[in-house]
Amino acid sequence: MAHLLGSKTCIDSLRVDIDDMQTVIYEIIGKTGSLKCHSWKFPDKLATDIDIKELLERYQHGKNELDNQVSHIVLFEIIIDRLLLVVHGSWHFLYEIQAKLLPNTIDSASTVNLQTSLSVGLVVKKYWNKLLHLFSVLQQHETSQKRSNPTSSLPVRSKSTVNSEKQCQTIETSFSPCSSCLKYQEYLQDSSESIINLCHLYNLPSSLAHHRCSTSATCESFNDMTHWIDSQSKDFDRLSKHLEYLHSTLNKTKQDLDSSEYKCKQLNETNRHLQQIIHNEKESKKKLEELHEHKLIEIKKDNDQYQWNLNEQIKLLTTQKSNLEQRLKEITEESTSRGEQMEKLELSKIELKFLMEERVKSDDLIKTLEEDRIRLQTQLDVVKRDLEE
Repeated sequence: MAHLLGSKTCIDSLRVDIDDMQTVIYEIIGKTGSLKCHSWKFPDKLATDIDIKELLERYQHGKNELDNQVSHIVLFEIIIDRLLLVVHGSWHFLYEIQAKLLPNTIDSASTVNLQTSLSVGLVVKKYWNKLLHLFSVLQQHETSQKRSNPTSSLPVRSKSTVNSEKQCQTIETSFSPCSSCLKYQEYLQDSSESIINLCHLYNLPSSLAHHRCSTSATCESFNDMTHWIDSQSKDFDRLSKHLEYLHSTLNKTKQDLDSSEYKCKQLNETNRHLQQIIHNEKESKKKLEELHEHKLIEIKKDNDQYQWNLNEQIKLLTTQKSNLEQRLKEITEESTSRGEQMEKLELSKIELKFLMEERVKSDDLIKTLEEDRIRLQTQLDVVKRDLEE
């Protein structure tokens, strides 16, 4: 049955069954009056105070599969609750019939309020014991009537005899059955119809259905009544066992649903935690990339500035070198043209020597700057390659 849990057909069928049972409960209350018994599904409320229409509107088939499974389970529990109320009402109805027709036969144990029990097995057992007790009382009453009535008609009858015949007549004293037997059989037929329908609802075999098919008498004999009650007892046992099985199945399904919900909550928490970790990693990666990009821009900017400075220095030194070469050339020409002026030549020689030394220094400086430029260019290439990696 687990694969049918949450099925639309099952849920709709249970809703119809609950509505039909509620109609029967209204009829029972109309005959017995208010029933003071607690609900099996809602123990803190009276069973007659439960708003079945509101529950049927709340628990119906929808689009959510988990909600449908919960509705299926709750409707099963409401079925059990209504069945228990029917049994309570039937017990009360039998008690009122016995109190009205046979007040002297009421046992003191029958007056005990048995309708506060929430045990399905105990309530069914008490109802069956009530049926057996009432059957025994009717049997004893019929036997006493047979013994008290003479075989021949008497011209004068006492008032008590007349009253006795009005309350319970037998086939030997009248052509029609007594009113109490007719009412009792009528009630048995009504209650048996409900029991047979419940057996058919749960695909259970019904001894009462078989007995009803095998007999067609309007007023049944004592043996037929005995067989009827035995069949009803068997059907009650089947229904009680089936309800206990349904109750255990519902409890197990509830536990499975609770476990599934708990696992879903844990998975959702884990999923949220993992999503938060992924989000944090993305944010960290984004910040790191921005930091690297900013650092690269700064390094590139500094390198460009340093390279521009080096180029400017190289240009300046090159210009100075050209000027020095031009001046050296002029001095050389002047020294050649003024060979006669030794002193001046000597001075020019000294000056030329000085200029040559300056040139060597300039060349060394240019070489050093060029090496620095090459070294910085190499470092820049290494930094770019590291950033690209």
